[in-house]
Amino acid sequence: LVPYSSAHSNVVKRGIAMSYFRNALQKSCQHSMKSSFDNQVKRLQEAGFSKPLLNAVAESLLQRIKSRDEKVADPTGAERRKFEVMPYVHGASHNIKKVAARQGINVVFSAPCKLSSLCSRVARGRTRPPVCSTRHQNCYVPCATRVVYKIPLTCEKVYIGQTGRCINERLREHHNFLTPADGANLPRHCRDCGCYPLFSNVTFLGRGKGKVVREILEAFHI
Repeated sequence: LVPYSSAHSNVVKRGIAMSYFRNALQKSCQHSMKSSFDNQVKRLQEAGFSKPLLNAVAESLLQRIKSRDEKVADPTGAERRKFEVMPYVHGASHNIKKVAARQGINVVFSAPCKLSSLCSRVARGRTRPPVCSTRHQNCYVPCATRVVYKIPLTCEKVYIGQTGRCINERLREHHNFLTPADGANLPRHCRDCGCYPLFSNVTFLGRGKGKVVREILEAFHI
């Protein structure tokens, strides 16, 4: 047994203690497991290992055993967890991740800058498919999908929404719903206020592949 006063690093010494404890549990029958573990503790203390260090190593080993037992009892538990990907927004993303974690949703962040945008040679020769194949009657803004958007109004207020389809298709629906002035938020506000939306001045607040991600971004900006 290597004495604790040796020149080995603390990581190596903790690993030695962990190995002795693990062997005492794995290579002993249930009847002699306790005595084997106590003997290893005594040997390590005689070699100069302190009691707080051995307690910390034992707790770490216990956590590993519990984690392993949970995986064996529920092997599909990790697969059932929901994962949502959202763009990283400084000052907001980590707060959103904490709120989502309380609901059992795991949020991961996507990087805004990729290699293809940092170096033109990486993306050279690539042909990107068109964003939208629909011929819009009114193309208010450049086509884009899976976005959170902001529509400015003539009353200096804004309407914020999200869509997974082409933004021009969603703006066409907004425009058509203004005439009957149904119970939706935008038509009702325009009817009561007397203002109208400026569809050609729409801006994008964020993007998200999943609907949940877009709804989270939408709620944040609202």
